[in-house]
Amino acid sequence: MPDLDAILSRWFGAIRAGDVATLRAAATDDVEVRWNGPPGVVPWAGVWTGPEEAARFFGLVGQHLEVSDVVILERIEGTDGVALVIEGSWKIRASGETMRLRAANLLTIRDGKIARFQVYPDSHAYAAALERAKR
Repeated sequence: MPDLDAILSRWFGAIRAGDVATLRAAATDDVEVRWNGPPGVVPWAGVWTGPEEAARFFGLVGQHLEVSDVVILERIEGTDGVALVIEGSWKIRASGETMRLRAANLLTIRDGKIARFQVYPDSHAYAAALERAKR
């Protein structure tokens, strides 16, 4: 596998910066993004396939959240990807509420690019914070 540290640094750096162009360049043409959570409550929950859909996913995330920091707590490497336990701070733009949460991220890597990005977050915390922001 190409330099995993460089791939992860580029990917998560672009997420923090909201840099959709770099995210698209770092992903395969058939990329799949899966964010597990309640559809209809968390606007970016669901499965997003292909570069256009992935860009839409990251655009929605950027509309609703500001990523302050992300730290990798655990990392398990496989032959074609990596499983991460991350912790980060996210601010809900509509309310200013900041949440510090953990999530599991599974990334499949093909030819040095992200082919699949799966996020298993504390979706209840996101849903509750988004509901509070509506008040």
